[in-house]
Amino acid sequence: MKVLLCVSSSIAVYKSLDLVSKLKQAGHEIVVAMTANAQKIASKVPFKSLSRNEVVTDLFADEAVIAHIALTEWCDVLVAAPASYNLISKIACGIADDAVTTLAAACAKPVIIAPAMNTRMYENPIFIQNLDKLRKLKNYDIIEPAEGYLACGVSGRGRMAPVEEIIGRIEALAAPVKKSPLAGKNIVVTAGPTREYIDTVRFLSNPSTGRMGYALAESAVKAGARVTLISGPVSIKPPAGIREVINVVTTKEMLEAVIDNFDAADVLISAAAPCDFTFNRKLTEKAAKMDIINNGGFKLAATEDILKTAAKKKKKQIVVGFAAEDNNHLENAVRKMKAKSMDMIVLNDVSTKETGFASDFNKITIIKKGLENSPADYEKASKLECAGIILSNIEALMKKEKRKKSDVL
Repeated sequence: MKVLLCVSSSIAVYKSLDLVSKLKQAGHEIVVAMTANAQKIASKVPFKSLSRNEVVTDLFADEAVIAHIALTEWCDVLVAAPASYNLISKIACGIADDAVTTLAAACAKPVIIAPAMNTRMYENPIFIQNLDKLRKLKNYDIIEPAEGYLACGVSGRGRMAPVEEIIGRIEALAAPVKKSPLAGKNIVVTAGPTREYIDTVRFLSNPSTGRMGYALAESAVKAGARVTLISGPVSIKPPAGIREVINVVTTKEMLEAVIDNFDAADVLISAAAPCDFTFNRKLTEKAAKMDIINNGGFKLAATEDILKTAAKKKKKQIVVGFAAEDNNHLENAVRKMKAKSMDMIVLNDVSTKETGFASDFNKITIIKKGLENSPADYEKASKLECAGIILSNIEALMKKEKRKKSDVL
């Protein structure tokens, strides 16, 4: 593919050098454009060396006045990585005052944006509005930033997405377009944690961020599915193109939302991490700590199992669940799959900090009904890559069911 890489001011400029190197090794053609501030962090020399092309920095250099138009016709995709607060906001507001923003303004090809910035900047309401403008554009694809330690010395969301994930998005554009078995299907995805309150401010929950479920919802939309996303409390924005987002807080609310949407569903993907326990009662106002300890009389009770309850109403639906395990992984996953009448379960190893909750990556094993002794192990991958793997396996299940019906007929 012909990639026009636009680099703006962020310490993640150094990751862009790795991106150029790996794209070049994979056989892609790359031209790099840099903002003036990006050049203060890294010079254009290594980008020129790795891409083997001149780097665009100035609209008023020789022949550069028309170069931006020519490059946007030449490229197959424009990738802004890293995309700073300033660059994203300028593009969203239609400002074209340098080489990079002018290229973006003139580009009608697919555009991939990989934000990179301080957490507070990423969460700024003005910036959120600007990023949402780009999400709504058909040719724009936003790769959510990762969480972790930032150059400013704090931890939070704002790190540029892994280079491998950006390359995956680029190469997906080159793949031949095939109609997915998911196209036109009704898919219900649950995501995030739930909360069980003891009083008006304290609650029982878990560290789920919802990112795996949101990645599944995003990938299903791109496959042409009609997606209903049932989400617990999370800090991320729903992907563009979702048919309906239902926000819930408690496990009971999530259960009710699943049941309400289950009959019309073709596929239920239960990627949420609902609370397994609730309190026997909830106080109507905040109580003193010692009153709860000494006089509360609180006991834990099991919440109603969402998948097990939905399975009782199962007709034609394909039901996929998750098992986050740190011990007896396969044994526990198979037991859950059978007990809850799942067609497939995704085993997520959460025994290390590198994968699982609040991580940028998962390491999954997929187990299908009837193939319990043949689990499919996958290498550590980004949550979006895992979403692609999971949906591919669901597509295989759908094709298998279609063949069964054909044989009967």
